[in-house]
Amino acid sequence: MKVGFVAVAVVLALIGFALAGAVVFAAHSSMPDKYRFTGWMAPSANASPRHVTFDGDAPVLRFADSWNLTTSPTAYRVCVVKIGTTQRLCQTGTARIDTRNSTLPLKVNCCGQFLATWYVQGRAVARWPFLYHPEGS
Repeated sequence: MKVGFVAVAVVLALIGFALAGAVVFAAHSSMPDKYRFTGWMAPSANASPRHVTFDGDAPVLRFADSWNLTTSPTAYRVCVVKIGTTQRLCQTGTARIDTRNSTLPLKVNCCGQFLATWYVQGRAVARWPFLYHPEGS
């Protein structure tokens, strides 16, 4: 009788752990990507988001995870494609847990129209089109 009771208690405990894990997973992933992740380009480290940068600026790519409920930073990859070409440059970064943005230098050469796409676990989670314009134009 005691063995049967212990077996039932173990099974119930395992079910409880599984449900707790499912609740944590659901809470972690309940925020839709378009609200959770933000990616953008800025013409310098101290500038606000822009869709235009000029040659001679020091443009950066920024990314933030506003709903990370874990204790680990969010790893991401950002790829920048020059529109109308096959030129593609990818970099990896880590979004901070405290929701402040992480910053990577923009490593593409002037000039043209570009699209930056951020990926988390292989999923595209943010996009930012921008124009990289020659200075003085």
